[in-house]
Amino acid sequence: MALIRLSNQLFEDVNVEWERLTGYSRQEAVGHSASELGLWVDPADQARAMASLAEQQSVHGFKVRQRMRSGQQRLVRIDARVIELSGVACVISVLTDVTPERLAQEAQRAGELIQHRANEQLQQQLELYAVTESLGRVGHWLEADGGQGVQWSDGLKQLAGMGDPGEMADLPSGEGGHPDDHEAYARDHVRMDGSELEFRWLHPDQRWRWLRTRMRRQERSAGATTAFGVVQDITAEHEARMALQGQPEFIQKITAQVPGVVYQFELRPDGATSFPYASEAIRDIFLVSPQEARADAPTALALAHPDDIAALSTSIEVLARTLTPWNHEFRIRHPDGVVV
Repeated sequence: MALIRLSNQLFEDVNVEWERLTGYSRQEAVGHSASELGLWVDPADQARAMASLAEQQSVHGFKVRQRMRSGQQRLVRIDARVIELSGVACVISVLTDVTPERLAQEAQRAGELIQHRANEQLQQQLELYAVTESLGRVGHWLEADGGQGVQWSDGLKQLAGMGDPGEMADLPSGEGGHPDDHEAYARDHVRMDGSELEFRWLHPDQRWRWLRTRMRRQERSAGATTAFGVVQDITAEHEARMALQGQPEFIQKITAQVPGVVYQFELRPDGATSFPYASEAIRDIFLVSPQEARADAPTALALAHPDDIAALSTSIEVLARTLTPWNHEFRIRHPDGVVV
């Protein structure tokens, strides 16, 4: 509390709490004004406070920053009213330090803002994850200790044609599988080592869908475990694979009638080479079977004449960069010395 003469705004008296708050002693304050002590940070604040005293004879809940003796600024609330003492108009003023209150409010607002942003970010991630599951025809399930059952993601429910998005699902993860796949699924479900497994699932539309899954068990704190699995619909991939199953034999029959070798040559980014396909005629030129060529391309290329190997390698590298039709002549030297 402080007692101030209204006419000249000089301090007449202050109490111990005022001294503790401002850092000024009673001797330093009495006979001086708040302006002289440098308490007012902004003179405009002082002008507003004095205008309120002049008009209403009081000030209530006026919050302003004031500079303490240490130079630190504190947020204070001023409550004051005009009184008369021995015929002299004075102001009795009460200062309340509301800095901790304001800091707490700001911290609360900051915390709420951080939480709001975190919730927004989490929601965006969940939405992105849901879209990713839907586009990739992928889903996942989760099973934690505590007997809560297996929880399915929306993507998995959509993939399996069971339940509505957003609903909780408590379904056995192997239910609906083909009887011929039960043993393999049960084995991987016990092992939970992340191995890849393909199995069939009877969709509610009564069509068998091919699914690919990986399952793993993760140890958590205090010995608790969580089992989870990722499931992908590979029906289209499987059907395409089945459709192509008979193609190599068909291609082999056709290329057997073509003079020379019909082949597919692959150059990988790491420099490794392979023949994904080679016709039977490769036996006559490179003295290896199509199977040997597919398994080990360097075995066939090793018969290239030593004088032609550098040019052959350069030609292959140029082909890999330009992806243009390839035409290159080189010699083959058989183990018996015959060059063709």
